[in-house]
Amino acid sequence: MKGLVQKDIYQLTSSWFRPVRIFFVIAVLVAGMIFFKQDSSIILVLLLLLMVNNIQSLFIKDSTNRWLSLLKSLKISTFAVIGSRYITLVVICVYGTILNFVYMLFSMFLFNTSTGIDVLVISSTCLWVSLIYGLVIIPFLYAFKQNGLTLAIIIMFSCVALLIKFSSAITKLAYIIHSYSYVQLILIAIVALIGIGIISMVVSYLIVEKEK
Repeated sequence: MKGLVQKDIYQLTSSWFRPVRIFFVIAVLVAGMIFFKQDSSIILVLLLLLMVNNIQSLFIKDSTNRWLSLLKSLKISTFAVIGSRYITLVVICVYGTILNFVYMLFSMFLFNTSTGIDVLVISSTCLWVSLIYGLVIIPFLYAFKQNGLTLAIIIMFSCVALLIKFSSAITKLAYIIHSYSYVQLILIAIVALIGIGIISMVVSYLIVEKEK
């Protein structure tokens, strides 16, 4: 499994660390710092989600190179194949969150509009959101290949649009959230993350097994 993760990380980093892309990211972050000031962290959140979206390129390359067929011939277990891709997701999200944390700390010292606790809470929330997002899209990528990301995003946006349409539901949800303590909310978030992660991995496993 370690070798599979290293392969994924190498493919992603070789794509990310190119002069043009690095210059673009730096330019976007500097522009965000100038124009949005203390609110510029939203740009880094969007970049983090884009980093997660790059997992799609791994599935496309696997399909083009018939990577899964090679792994099957080597008798590598489906669990190892699936698990390595999820570990790659965690690495991407943690790496992006660290960048987010450092960027927000710099913004905090520069504009003095937030505290260290605020930075920690926002960074932790970004990590949670990016992990949930990745856990949702991976089964779609296994099921629908290059079209999976588009389909997953459409479904997620549709769900958000429906939720927004029913404002009473949002009000009730906000009331429920405020009724819990911070410790309870953290525990709920962890349980939800674990639950969604298990469901996501099981669905992905069944999809890959069915394709054998």
